[in-house]
Amino acid sequence: MASAFHELIMIKQRNSRILLTILSAFLPLSCLTASFSQSVGTQGTELESINQGLESVAQKTLPCVVQISGVTLVAEDETNRNDENDIADTGGALGSGIIVSPDGFIITNAHVVSGLHRIRVSLRSSEGNIERQAKLIGVDRDDDLAVIKVAEHGLPYMDISHIAAPAQGEIAVAFGSPFGLQHTMTMGIVSDVGKQTDVDDPRIWIQTDAAVNPGNSGGPLVDIHGDLLGVNTMSYSKQSGGGNLGVALAIPASTVVQVYHQLVETGKVTRPSIGVSVTTLTPAIASALSMKPTMGMLIGDVDFNSPADKSGIVAGDVLVSLNGHPVNTFLQYTETLNALHPGTPTSLQFWHGGNIHSVGLTPEVDEGNPLPLAMQVRVSHNLIRRLEILAVPLTPSEQIFVGPTLRDRGVIVAARSSTLRINLNTLQERDVIYQVNGKDVDTLQSLQNALDAIPHGAPLVLQIERNHRLMYVPLEGAR
Repeated sequence: MASAFHELIMIKQRNSRILLTILSAFLPLSCLTASFSQSVGTQGTELESINQGLESVAQKTLPCVVQISGVTLVAEDETNRNDENDIADTGGALGSGIIVSPDGFIITNAHVVSGLHRIRVSLRSSEGNIERQAKLIGVDRDDDLAVIKVAEHGLPYMDISHIAAPAQGEIAVAFGSPFGLQHTMTMGIVSDVGKQTDVDDPRIWIQTDAAVNPGNSGGPLVDIHGDLLGVNTMSYSKQSGGGNLGVALAIPASTVVQVYHQLVETGKVTRPSIGVSVTTLTPAIASALSMKPTMGMLIGDVDFNSPADKSGIVAGDVLVSLNGHPVNTFLQYTETLNALHPGTPTSLQFWHGGNIHSVGLTPEVDEGNPLPLAMQVRVSHNLIRRLEILAVPLTPSEQIFVGPTLRDRGVIVAARSSTLRINLNTLQERDVIYQVNGKDVDTLQSLQNALDAIPHGAPLVLQIERNHRLMYVPLEGAR
């Protein structure tokens, strides 16, 4: 960076000398010399100001950024039985996080912590890096956000009561641990705001060209004042390792703050829902479908028995306004929808049959996806060593995790070992085990008893359900 700045100054100096030669015949030499010196001095002052500004952002932000790693289940080594053999390191840093309170609350991505049984956080201190175990507070898989907490006090933290509204073209600085390299910062600009990656995905992103690589996930994207713009989440790359190509996405700070407060207060995110899926109505779509309105949100589907369904809204209608606010873009729609309160009536306008209609409806609760099963089990209680899985019994309360099943009783695979000795495709998360060598199992104890009755090395076959189909799975490598 320094060499680039130096080269820029040299070019400008050379151009200034040319200009000096041309003008020497018209202006006194003393005036030209003074003007040239002032130009170079001004450039140096501006560069120093930029440099000092970036150093200030680094000093303010870096103490608030942590590195996150974790441990996952492995099968026990038969020759050395102890608790430490029930876990294994993931092999490196998974991502980053942002300390947002002095008592240790940390924001990160859901995908960084999903599937971990123990979460480790590396904190920056005056004595160097220190590691602490973190507790999972809550996960919002829809927005790919999570909150974890370490038992510390007096930590440096980022004040998210002061967040920044992103503007296209402004300078953006990304922090995190790319490829495990802690306390790293990169600089770019906000390439775009309100970016949608898929017409069927309601999430809105900030796009930046600041270098974001594997390990940056969960770290902050900030402005030149060190205020939060968003949380780095993903980068686009054609490389298998996920290298940076100058296109990265961050979750807007407004979404981050809203989700954070709900996760801290209740452990989950409760969203209002009116029961429709929408896409932006462009002039091209309106023309192709011979529609009168040229702006709004085209309703692609309506959930059965939802508030929208009860109000007479059908697929192909065009949502014009919600709660009195126009909804012509996904950003307008999501912000207006999320500002509603489940159980509180609101108003809605939509085009139907060539006419505009106004209706009242009451939003319902949409709690989104529940926590992954792997986050709700304990190695000491749910480990089935011989199958190298964590398991839970199939009960009505667990049905939500796997959806409708062919049978009412069985055992759900909540998580697999990270170092399976048996075939990697043998068992998958959310498989439901019904039988072991023809014997029905419906509790963890019955599964364990059935496995104990089969000598190591003897044939072992499970009957499982996967994707609503029954299948038999031989486990020749299970010990």
